[in-house]
Amino acid sequence: QLDRSEHIMDQLLNPEQRGDVRLAQVAEREEQHRKTVETWKKLLAQQSAELRESKAEQERLEEEVNSLKAKFQEEREKIEEDSQRDKVKANELAVRLDETRSEVLGLKSQVEASNVELETAKLDWEQKLR
Repeated sequence: QLDRSEHIMDQLLNPEQRGDVRLAQVAEREEQHRKTVETWKKLLAQQSAELRESKAEQERLEEEVNSLKAKFQEEREKIEEDSQRDKVKANELAVRLDETRSEVLGLKSQVEASNVELETAKLDWEQKLR
C-alpha cells in the first residue's frame, strides 16, 4: 500500500515537492523508530528492575527457608535427645519398680512367716492354758 501511495504522490507532485514529502516521511519514520526504541528501552529497564526485585525476593525466601530448616533440625535433635533421655529414665524406673516388687514380695513372705509363727505361738499358748 505504501508503494501505491508513493506512486500516486509521484504523479501529483513536482520533483521538489516529492523530495520534501519524502524527507518528511523519512523523518516521521525515524521519529516512530526512535519512539519504538525508547519504548523498548523503558520496557527492558522495567523488566530488569522487576527481575532484580524478583531475585532479591527469591534470595530472601531462600534464606528464610534455610533458617526454618536449621530451626527444624535443631528441634528434631532436641526431641530426639529428650526421647533418649526419657527412654533411659523409663528404663531406670522399670528397674526400680522391679526392685521394689522384689522387696515387697520379700516383705510379704516375711509377714506370712511371722503370721505362721504367731499362729503357732497362739496355738501353743492356748494349749498351755488348758
